[in-house]
Amino acid sequence: MKLLLAALLWLLASLALAGRWTPAEEARALALGNDLRCPVCAGETVSQSTAALARHMLGQIKSQIRSGRSDPQILAYFVARYGRNILLTPPHSGLGLLIWLLPAAALLVGGGLYLRYLRRQDQPDGSAPPEERLAEVDRLIRENSPPELGREHR
Repeated sequence: MKLLLAALLWLLASLALAGRWTPAEEARALALGNDLRCPVCAGETVSQSTAALARHMLGQIKSQIRSGRSDPQILAYFVARYGRNILLTPPHSGLGLLIWLLPAAALLVGGGLYLRYLRRQDQPDGSAPPEERLAEVDRLIRENSPPELGREHR
């Protein structure tokens, strides 16, 4: 009788613990849910959304974690089912690689142009007029100045 009672208690304890998630499993499921866009809600992840579809997707993530699938396998499952737009981060290959590299390239080009601008500001630009041009400008000023400014300086 004691053996039967111990077996029954063991069975009840294992059933109670079977539905529980370890903190590591829960954190992994939420992290994967943060990598997936909610198909129903605009601008929310599967982990953030309260939509029924997002809750279902989070349940699928958890069941796949329990079945031993890796993170890339789980993400590939959702990409196959919903398309590449389900991922919040673009892939690191193909056109997605351009999305990752374009901001860095823009910063490099912009920084280079700014440095070029600064270097040109430090150099004399040679815009000072030659002496004969200064003499001509002086003559034009004296000829066109009003009498009250003193044309007698000619």
